[in-house]
Amino acid sequence: MISILTSQIKIVGALVIMFTLVNCNRQEQMPDREHPPEPPHIDTELIVVYYFHATDRCETCLAMEEFTRTAVETYVTTNDIDVEFQSINIDLKANQPFVELYGLYGSTVVLAIPSVEADSPWVNCESIWDYYDDKEGFTAYIHSSLDRYVQSFSST
Repeated sequence: MISILTSQIKIVGALVIMFTLVNCNRQEQMPDREHPPEPPHIDTELIVVYYFHATDRCETCLAMEEFTRTAVETYVTTNDIDVEFQSINIDLKANQPFVELYGLYGSTVVLAIPSVEADSPWVNCESIWDYYDDKEGFTAYIHSSLDRYVQSFSST
């Protein structure tokens, strides 16, 4: 009888120790609500404004490229951030990774941080076509899109 009681006490003791060890380990893995982990830092030292286009372009498409280039130039002069303009022909085989990554199907403007990572944040400024005949409106749209894009990094 004593040997049965002794083995039951040993089992209960072992269970208490296991429960304590499991809970201690669990506490270490639980997130700290008072001090959440820092979000990953995204280097915003350079933002690229891509103007994507096809090989064959009409006057409007050429004007949209010039509007984009001008909007980037004026943005750079009034903001303390490095923004670069690039015009990319989506019909060229070498540029197909852009088509796949950004889901491109025609002329558009994309704001992105150059990265080898496919999950780096980017924005497709699809509303450029609302301003195809309004250079000031187009510029304001690109500037506000850039402002929101930059702000999205400081709010994370």
